[in-house]
Amino acid sequence: MPTGDSSVEPNVITEKRFVLSKEPFVKERMEAVKQVVDDIKSVHPEVLSFCMFGSMTSGRANPDSDIDGYLFVDATKTAEKNSKAPADILETTKPEEGSIRTYFVPEVENEYSGTMRQELIGRLNLTPEQVQHVRVRPISEQIISEHVEDLREQVKDLREFQTRVAEWESRNPEGSGRPIQEVIDYYEQRPKHPGFPSPSVTLQSMFHLQVGNGIQPYRTHLINQLSGMGKEGEEVWKAIIQGTEMMESHLQTDTGKLYPRTLENAKKMYATPEGVGQPSEQGPQDLDRRRLVLEILKTGLKSSRTLHDEGVDSRGSVDPTDNEYVYGRQFKPENSYRSTEFFQRAVDQALYKTSNSILPVVAEQQGETTGEVDLYEATKEQKSEIEKRIDSSMLVVYRGQEGDEFYTRTDENLGPENILFVLMPDSVLSGLPTKDLAETGVRVVRVTNKIKKKLYSGDEITVPDYESEIKKILQESGASLWIHGVRLPPENGANPS
Repeated sequence: MPTGDSSVEPNVITEKRFVLSKEPFVKERMEAVKQVVDDIKSVHPEVLSFCMFGSMTSGRANPDSDIDGYLFVDATKTAEKNSKAPADILETTKPEEGSIRTYFVPEVENEYSGTMRQELIGRLNLTPEQVQHVRVRPISEQIISEHVEDLREQVKDLREFQTRVAEWESRNPEGSGRPIQEVIDYYEQRPKHPGFPSPSVTLQSMFHLQVGNGIQPYRTHLINQLSGMGKEGEEVWKAIIQGTEMMESHLQTDTGKLYPRTLENAKKMYATPEGVGQPSEQGPQDLDRRRLVLEILKTGLKSSRTLHDEGVDSRGSVDPTDNEYVYGRQFKPENSYRSTEFFQRAVDQALYKTSNSILPVVAEQQGETTGEVDLYEATKEQKSEIEKRIDSSMLVVYRGQEGDEFYTRTDENLGPENILFVLMPDSVLSGLPTKDLAETGVRVVRVTNKIKKKLYSGDEITVPDYESEIKKILQESGASLWIHGVRLPPENGANPS
């Protein structure tokens, strides 16, 4: 890792500022942090990401090291969850010196920080002191705007100070023959330094190593906001990223580590994830499993019309016809129904029992070499093909919302930040790089079992046991879900056949 290398260009983008030790305890802790964040998000979808810094991300950790970071929680969603206005759950202070600070009120703060700390203590056998620096920060577009305005005023104050100093220096009375009192008065009139711009903890902590990708839309929002401020936005960004660097480097700046020092480079690193919105270099029939999975996890689901406009193949994700929406099915918790029997019937309808249920749609999707498979008239050989197609699938799970009974959603509701889980059978997950999946921040649930079920044709086939995992999520979350089925190539680089 570069440390103080003056030959390094500061505007080159790299992630080598983060170094994870190969010690087993570090790997165990990082995996536990990710799992805890995922578990909390499954119950509290307003939780976004845990942004880490300190010894755990710099290669300096030892078994006695603590875990440092901020759990970012969407303030707007938290207010809605508590049936309160955002102002009722937030506290904002502005000291005479320093930056603006926004917190949750103690009872809200403790709900999140207490849960995460206790989970880490229990899973990793840590002491309370080792998790005391696990803190919570609320985030929203309004909070970002307020904190940017505060920092902008600090930048403006420094700029005006520099102008006043230049004017003051131009009146320097020093020289032979000047009355001593005039010189004394001159130095007493020197403008007072306002202090260097100090970004809020909220702004600078957004850009630490993220666990969970929920903070990404707010990073993008901030960078886009600064980009619209011209030169002033560049100055504000410089202050923010220097603050991030100081928190990660024991209050040092210009460390030689490669931070995005300009907004242009910040956009490349944070606002435009690799591969987002870019046409595939391969043709539609060459779109392999890994690429398709990562594109969906990084960009969310998109309508066929949007994908076509971007020059991206729609096969596997949406119906290839030109639509402005994505089709899925809603699943409600068991307590939404009169009986377990009615609940089971609803699950069967959504997964198996109609021509537009999830698995029949996955099985019959048109566009590959064998064309459409009619489940009513399938031969024995075609039933084997149906099982293969369903076994080469995954389900993308979102939280349910009002209007889902109409089955369709538009692009604006299908971003990666809204994905709760992705369900993958062993046959899919075992062939995908674990590191690539982990970097997306989306929680992947392994579906290990298979069950025999009858599709709407009445034919019994063997399929991944998505049903059990969906029921488990419904029970744990107590909220409705909206799910879309995606069929993938059966093998990397191979076309379904």
